[in-house]
Amino acid sequence: MTDGQKVAKEYLSFGLNPVPVSENKEPLREKHSTVPITEKEIEDFDFDNIGISTGSISGGLEAIDFDLKNAENPEKIMKSFKSKVSLSLMKKLVIQTTMSGGYHMVYRCEDVSSSRKLAKNSEGKAIIETRGEGGYIKCYPSNGYELIQGSFEHIPIITPEERLQLFVSAKMLNSLLVKEANKKRSKEESEYIKKFPEYNDDIEIGLKLLKDNGWTIHSEDSVWINFSRPDSKSKDLHGGYHKEGRFFFCFSTAQDNFETEKPYNNHAIFAELECDGNYKKAYAILYEEGYGDGENKIKSDKEVEDEDWEEKLENLTFLSDDVEENSYLEQARANEIQQGLITGWSSLDEYFRFKDHSFNMGLGYDGVGKSVAALSLAMSSNVLHDWKWGMIMPENRTAMSRRRLIEIKSGKTIDDFKDSPDLFDRHLKEIREDFKIISNKRHYSILDVIEMGKRLYEYYGINALLIDPYNFFKVDGNGYTHNNEILSQLRVFAEQYCSVYVMAHPASNAPRTNKDSGGFLKAPSRYDIQGGADFPYRVDDFFIMHRIVNHPDKDVRRTLQFIVEKVKEEETGGKRHDAGEWTELVWERRDGFLGYWDENGDNPMYNSMISKLGVRAQSKRISAEEAFL
Repeated sequence: MTDGQKVAKEYLSFGLNPVPVSENKEPLREKHSTVPITEKEIEDFDFDNIGISTGSISGGLEAIDFDLKNAENPEKIMKSFKSKVSLSLMKKLVIQTTMSGGYHMVYRCEDVSSSRKLAKNSEGKAIIETRGEGGYIKCYPSNGYELIQGSFEHIPIITPEERLQLFVSAKMLNSLLVKEANKKRSKEESEYIKKFPEYNDDIEIGLKLLKDNGWTIHSEDSVWINFSRPDSKSKDLHGGYHKEGRFFFCFSTAQDNFETEKPYNNHAIFAELECDGNYKKAYAILYEEGYGDGENKIKSDKEVEDEDWEEKLENLTFLSDDVEENSYLEQARANEIQQGLITGWSSLDEYFRFKDHSFNMGLGYDGVGKSVAALSLAMSSNVLHDWKWGMIMPENRTAMSRRRLIEIKSGKTIDDFKDSPDLFDRHLKEIREDFKIISNKRHYSILDVIEMGKRLYEYYGINALLIDPYNFFKVDGNGYTHNNEILSQLRVFAEQYCSVYVMAHPASNAPRTNKDSGGFLKAPSRYDIQGGADFPYRVDDFFIMHRIVNHPDKDVRRTLQFIVEKVKEEETGGKRHDAGEWTELVWERRDGFLGYWDENGDNPMYNSMISKLGVRAQSKRISAEEAFL
């Protein structure tokens, strides 16, 4: 047995999932993030270079990766980061140096999401990012890696609040923070920033507003004036006022006034803290106090849009963004294109991934359970990657959609909560925070939904918008012209705001003509979609959900066929199923948990719960069963 194999078995005994990796950091074992390695399997690899899978498969493991070769001033980056993090927390972490002169800070936590970029340099290259669910790190004793603090045998378990402290400290080092923050502003906000230039440019006004309302200064550096939230006993870092950008950025959810990671200029701080979030009242008061350009009139959205376009024409801002392009081109050149996010069903991940700013369409017959399947996908993105959703499902009562989300996340039916009201209330609170459901009291058009989606993105930072089903909504004028316009609008929305998932029905004649030799309904194809075959060509990814609901075999009846028919960018993950093939997801109760399970025994909601229970049990030194109770 080689030394590498011995170390791998040691790591396995520590509750970690070791991964054999190549010299250039490529994993040599497929499905390392979802299928645990065995002692016997370790003997099949040399492990000259060793890695560790991050995420639930290694007991809630996560690492913050400092890629300092991309930093303009590495020493300044590390000094600034350490100044923001409490010394007690820094001493807890397992820290190793990397081959490129960077660092990995390693810990376990109940809250672990997918890998994400926390800070970039001025060219858009990542300098700090996480390695979480679905990821891995190369590690000691691989060549060029050295442990400088702690050991992998005793990886600390940190609280979600401590994890947030690390993330906040990293995000405040993002060179593109001002630019990215400005993108999150609504047109209305941008208009009012122009109206109050003197008020918004005065740093002292913003600082006084915060301090008068209980925020206390934590520290200060060349870029930020850092704050702790009101009534904080820990006095940790919870937000900061950016000196150059002239805005306040809040990172803590344990306060009632600010959305996290959204820029608030002085006028917005004033509206939130002094006027209970009533912006019109705030603007009126500021005008009375002598601020503003003298134009009391608030321009219409159309006027603002026209002005924005004229400004773009004058200064050429309609051209593509060099920084965004350079980031992608650098990744492509280095063969490091960022992959889409895993679904948590390992047999499906090969074919389908969650991707930012993508336009997706799902097709299925009425009654096959595509709404429950769509909600299950949405929930997996939430528990694994912290995705927030806006959704409209007019064929179902909003309360029923909310109920299904609770059942999918918990693996329990509504009846199972009869004797555990506190647990039900906890799930309900979390789901109301992360899933914003549009009311069904009006018959909307898709254009109405797009406008509401913009608001949900601006106010709640949603990652995706679910429309289920497309065929329900009002059609204006000619059907073909309508669909063409709507698809274009959805495409622009996905590019500018967040990903879109649209569910649709096949044409009404498809069930009569699409049966197999046994008389059972076959899965529709993308060309069966109601409204024309133009749909599949206009979206990024297209998938089909099918179930044979009248089959005499109950195992067949409860099996969902997930068929991917189009993946526009396979280099970011996913691919088409071959003709006649699909991924099976079976709806059943396993280990007391109800939901969709794949052929590898994966259910992302169950896996996430078990991982959190394990971390919770370790931190409290109790059994997993006790942690669950």
